[in-house]
Amino acid sequence: MTFQAGGLIPGVPGAAPSLAVIGGLGVGELLLIVLLLVLLFGARRIPQIARGLGEGIRNFKSGVKDSDRLQGGEEEDEGNRRER
Repeated sequence: MTFQAGGLIPGVPGAAPSLAVIGGLGVGELLLIVLLLVLLFGARRIPQIARGLGEGIRNFKSGVKDSDRLQGGEEEDEGNRRER
C-alpha cells in the first residue's frame, strides 16, 4: 500500500477530488453558515457588519504598525544615549 501526498489539496497529482474550500469546510457547510447569517441579521445588515469588521481589522493593523514604529524609535534613542 502506498500513500500519496495531498488528499484534499486541489492540483496535487494523485489527490482525491474534493470541494474543500476553507479549513475542511465544504460548499454545503459554507452555504449553511451564510443562510444562518442572513436569517439572524437580515440581508441589509450583513454588508454593514462586514464593513465594520474590515475597518476594525484595518485599525488593528495600523495600530500594530504604529506601536512597532514607536518602539523602534525608543530603542534608537536609548542607543544614542548610551554612546554619549
